[in-house]
Amino acid sequence: MRSPSLVRRHLFAFLLLATTAVALGFTPQALAQFNNTPFSSTFGQNKVTYESFDFWKYSAPHFDVYYYPEEEAHLDEVVAFAEAAYERISRKMNHQLSERMPIIFYQTHQDFQQTHILPFFLPEGVAAFAEPTQNRLVLPVDDPPDQLHLLMVHEVTHLFEFDYFFGNRLGAAVRAQPPGWVMEGFAEYMADNLTTLDEMMLRDIVLADDIPTLIQMSYIDSFFNSYVLGEVVWSYIEEEYGDEGVRIFLSELRRDLGQDVERDLERSFNVTPNEFNTDFREWLRDRYLPNVLDHSEGPDFARGVMTGIAFEDRQPAFSPVVSPTGDEFAAISVNRKTQQVDIYTFDFATGKPKKNLTGGHHGDFEYVIGQGVTVGFQAGNDLTYSNDGSQLAFFARTPPTRTLFVVDADTGKIRTKFKTELDQALSPSVGPDNRVVFAAHENGVRDVYLFDPQTETLSNLTQDDFYDYAPIWSPDGQSIVFASHVMGHKKLFRIDLARPQQRIQLTFGLYDDTQPSFSQDGSKVYFVSDRTGEHNLYGIELATETVFRYTNILHGAFFPHELAATGELMFSNYSDGFYELYAMELPEPVETFVAVDEAIDDEEIDRIEAEATALADVELSDQNRTQSAGGGWHISSIQIAGGYSVGSFGGTVLANTFIEFQNLMGTQTITAVLGSVQGARNYTGIYRNSAHRWNYGAMLTSQRSFFFTQDINGGLDRNSVFELDGGEFFADYPFTRDWRSEFSLGYFRREFLPSNFILQSSGGEAVRFADQFHSGNYMSVGVKLIGDKARFKEYGPYAGRRVSLGVDAAPPGVGNINFYDVTVDLRQYVQVTKDSQLAFRAWGAGSFGDDPSVFYIGGLNQLRGYDYLRFSGNRAFLGNVEYRFPLIFESRAGDFVLRNIRGLVFMDVGAAWFKGEEFNFSVDGSLEDALASFGVGVGVNLVGLPLWFFWAQRTDFKELDGGPDFQFYIGPLF
Repeated sequence: MRSPSLVRRHLFAFLLLATTAVALGFTPQALAQFNNTPFSSTFGQNKVTYESFDFWKYSAPHFDVYYYPEEEAHLDEVVAFAEAAYERISRKMNHQLSERMPIIFYQTHQDFQQTHILPFFLPEGVAAFAEPTQNRLVLPVDDPPDQLHLLMVHEVTHLFEFDYFFGNRLGAAVRAQPPGWVMEGFAEYMADNLTTLDEMMLRDIVLADDIPTLIQMSYIDSFFNSYVLGEVVWSYIEEEYGDEGVRIFLSELRRDLGQDVERDLERSFNVTPNEFNTDFREWLRDRYLPNVLDHSEGPDFARGVMTGIAFEDRQPAFSPVVSPTGDEFAAISVNRKTQQVDIYTFDFATGKPKKNLTGGHHGDFEYVIGQGVTVGFQAGNDLTYSNDGSQLAFFARTPPTRTLFVVDADTGKIRTKFKTELDQALSPSVGPDNRVVFAAHENGVRDVYLFDPQTETLSNLTQDDFYDYAPIWSPDGQSIVFASHVMGHKKLFRIDLARPQQRIQLTFGLYDDTQPSFSQDGSKVYFVSDRTGEHNLYGIELATETVFRYTNILHGAFFPHELAATGELMFSNYSDGFYELYAMELPEPVETFVAVDEAIDDEEIDRIEAEATALADVELSDQNRTQSAGGGWHISSIQIAGGYSVGSFGGTVLANTFIEFQNLMGTQTITAVLGSVQGARNYTGIYRNSAHRWNYGAMLTSQRSFFFTQDINGGLDRNSVFELDGGEFFADYPFTRDWRSEFSLGYFRREFLPSNFILQSSGGEAVRFADQFHSGNYMSVGVKLIGDKARFKEYGPYAGRRVSLGVDAAPPGVGNINFYDVTVDLRQYVQVTKDSQLAFRAWGAGSFGDDPSVFYIGGLNQLRGYDYLRFSGNRAFLGNVEYRFPLIFESRAGDFVLRNIRGLVFMDVGAAWFKGEEFNFSVDGSLEDALASFGVGVGVNLVGLPLWFFWAQRTDFKELDGGPDFQFYIGPLF
């Protein structure tokens, strides 16, 4: 997976993890033996289907390409790029794919995010992905053709990697997890996609002499290590050992699935790891250190805006924009503790934050659109002040698209809100009359749009085949300057609003010119260009078309803005791995030239266009089209959960295996849930259809579990058996990504088979067993409201809340028992430090009617220190408090590595009792009928399985009850 931006997400390792990890909300609704326990609440954020897609299939020579009619115009381009990539990669690897591979493409990123091939929300920074279970390539086609081609090469390379390394074996893919720099780096190497931004970061680490070794790159899977440094490692291997060396190294990696990279190096090139690392370091130094002294850095010629603040206390500032008065600036910032992305205003004199403008608005949107932070980088600013500085405009995610927000610059109060149906709206600019221009996609092409808040009308200013970005208003409001993708590069253009159909090209040449901003008097446009190989600050004088280069910076300068009061130029400078803000007096130009002198001659234009035409030239045949997406059923996920608890009966073993089958498009799934409790077998089968906004399906189950009964002498026996057989139809409707309603209608048989027929109530009176446990047949009607606003890190939820409110009724007249159950499950996560949090759970259940249900609590991840499901009743509650914290971030034993070893301290309280029984929570400060325990736990994620070890001590809040009990649990924490 590659996003052509500063935000590039490494999906491959996550996809492999998802095939084995216990689901955090995508588990089936019926969880076998967990029925009627605190485990039965299923959470998880929703994958909302806003549109239904009618996919067709086109059979290309090596791929089955799936598309829907609205995007048929892109089919020839996708087929041509895929087949060209196939030939290129096949020659390099000397490998042919063993079977035809599916390519599924969407017209826009908005459509792409709705794919059900992955069950979780796709961040907007993800440009495409290839997954190893069915070797599917999935992408949108809303990039310019040259970028789409590079993206296609990257993703097709992944298909070759899956086939070459794993041979279509899911077990091999799950077991392997090769380093990111091997998989993503090789895909970048094949795409030849080293950008000037990538080289800026490479130059930075070489100058700091902070180049990681291959083993460090393997253990620290970051964007830079996987994509950027990974690509240049493969380029170094080619330069040093040739194409044959690349193939030899790939062959050695395949032998052990990339588990011992250093040994693979020695076998391939007869060099030790130290020798390889030293030679690679020298190769990088030879490439990036020459002429370093000819360049300057930000502190050499500008004053730091935040240098008066200690580095660890500085608030990050992305996409900064200066207010018209020049006394403050606004920027997208990330809270270091909560990782929450918000928009702040800052005092320009001190660099200190003044106001969080969006901290209270997260009920109005999911997140702020910030290039390089929450979405991929394209061009231009994400924020803009109004001309009088009283308001600030930005875009935020409001599914399925984005909404333009204009807020008060002092208070953050929303003044204007406009939800556009366009895709990927970005870079708003407010004009003198408060009209707003921005760039967005429609039908796969990016144009500049004008929104008038007075009339609430939207118009397309640049309706053509070019891809346009980052529009800005001139100070007089008569013209717009923007960047447009031409001949593979972004160049600056101007349009006059009186004649918007006439483009005036301002800059020329085969390099990128982006991030334009006007001078205060409107005579000049400042911008950033990588014309010299580094990102420098430029200005073009509009009257004379003269271009001035103001910097000769070593790494990169971005986001230029002229200050009204002083005439200084504020900019962001990348150095030492960070972006710092500076302000400088406008210096004498380093270089001056006339813009049109950089224009490409006609012969070069003809050559570039001919190459592009040849690359995309393919003749499609109607005989290869099929009006069907096909089935393509396959195993998409295998998940394991379970546990072991030591108790009065020698211990309880609990196990569950989830095997999920998915169709090609991921819109239909069949899940088999196979479980056991102390030898009792449980079977559940679930079909689910997610092709539309309403999701629906059916479930059949046969469950067997034990429960405890008590004889007349007060002894406990867990040989009693509970049986549940039946099925249901279910449906759910997601209102948003956070909230959904669930409905079910089914028919079941439940039977209690006791080992003791006599119970002793709390009052000492002997009662018949049948008076408490009611067997029979019944129709079940259920409704549930689920909200999940939890925020996750790799180890689980760290902030937010979860809510589940449910009613399940067995009405009289159908079957021979009737009841209605009410359940409540509330969970809250409060962040304490960056990686520690408090977690709270309050679960309660009650059953009413003539034949009430029975609920069970005890053991494992609920009431620890007690036997599993030891306590039962028609009423039950459970409360948990945990403090979760990191113990060891990484532990190594040779090549074996464990990361994120975590600990917790907990307190559990709960109880269960039957209708008619007297219940007293406590007497004189000591628990009477309620139960409690406290203790500690240690957890580690091993090959995708979250393993937890608990030591729990029972207590009545006055005295301890026995010694600590040990319990082992596989699965996510609540």
